[in-house]
Amino acid sequence: MGSFVLFSPCDECDGWNDRPDVVKDNEAAAAGGMSIKLHSPLIDWFDDMFQNLSPYTNDRNPWFQEYWQENYKCSIPGAKPTQFNNTCTGNEKNPNFVQDSKLGFIENALYTMAYALHAMQKDLCGGRSGICKKMSPVKGSLYKKYLLNVSITTYSNESLYFDDNGDPPARYDIMNFQKIKDDFGNVSYKYIMVGSWETGHLIIDENNIYWPRTGKVKPMTSVCSEPCKKGFVKNIETNIKCCWKCTKCEDNEIMLDEETCKTCSKGWWPNEDLSACRKLPIENMSWTNSEAMIALIVASFGIFVTLWISVIFMRHHNTPVVKASTRELMYIIMIGILVAYSCNFVLVAKPTIVTCYFTRILPGLSFSMIYGALVTKTNRIARILEGTKKLSPRNHAL
Repeated sequence: MGSFVLFSPCDECDGWNDRPDVVKDNEAAAAGGMSIKLHSPLIDWFDDMFQNLSPYTNDRNPWFQEYWQENYKCSIPGAKPTQFNNTCTGNEKNPNFVQDSKLGFIENALYTMAYALHAMQKDLCGGRSGICKKMSPVKGSLYKKYLLNVSITTYSNESLYFDDNGDPPARYDIMNFQKIKDDFGNVSYKYIMVGSWETGHLIIDENNIYWPRTGKVKPMTSVCSEPCKKGFVKNIETNIKCCWKCTKCEDNEIMLDEETCKTCSKGWWPNEDLSACRKLPIENMSWTNSEAMIALIVASFGIFVTLWISVIFMRHHNTPVVKASTRELMYIIMIGILVAYSCNFVLVAKPTIVTCYFTRILPGLSFSMIYGALVTKTNRIARILEGTKKLSPRNHAL
């Protein structure tokens, strides 16, 4: 129970409110609980007056002696017989006396009835004292009109009146059942008023609220599931709408609502707040980029060297050295190398349909020409050597 905060709604506000008997023997579990009670101000003069009453002198209340005997467990001579043997002195005191929280309602009710009766008597009797003939008998419907027309300021300096529905101003006290520890380490529990509500206005002292686990430092988190962060949606696995698991959307998805991710189309990407897909800008390497310039310089140098070697081959086309190197295959290799170096210019250029085709075809074509010619050349040399081996002098001798 220590991980929960008990809350008692008002309803008719006569349930929990600030009654100690409701939490008796369960104070630790109820600590931090919040309750709402109808606002009833304490009557300052009542405590002293009531505590000074004596069962031997207070004869206005016929039940007072019986109350005294039951409260102080004693008997009063001449009063209703009890099972208690000791005699009441009339000086008994209750150190734990607490004024009933609803006593203020009684005071307000009495004053309201008195003011209404006074106003009715004044109108009907023309200023004469006492009850005149027009008030005998008193008409309840007429008296009700005077009651609903009462507007006074009570002794607690609060306005008392009735609206069109016959209701007085709505006032509520917000109570917090707190665990209190004194300087000696003794623990006690007490209802503390931490807020109020009056005719639509809420006032609450959040710093004075006691929470079961954190004391007055920090309010407890009272949720089944924490709100999901940006990029996460609620995955509700049960019928309990306030409980969910947070599931991350994919990098290419936006959030349609708190529970749904949607994939962006190809060429589109989520914006920063994941609320819509935006078209991706086309980015390509510029001729002035340092990486592109280095690649193009190397490619240009390679093309120059390849062309220079090709010119030498062409000038010495019919020499034994060139013929022995399989000049046709060497020309294919040279062309393949030129195509490979030229791919750098195609890759750096702005993408178009033509350049995209070249990007797909030229790299593979260049290496196919180079390695195809090398394999053919190697195979040709291997066959020549194999034929020479069969015609060696050793074979003739055998």
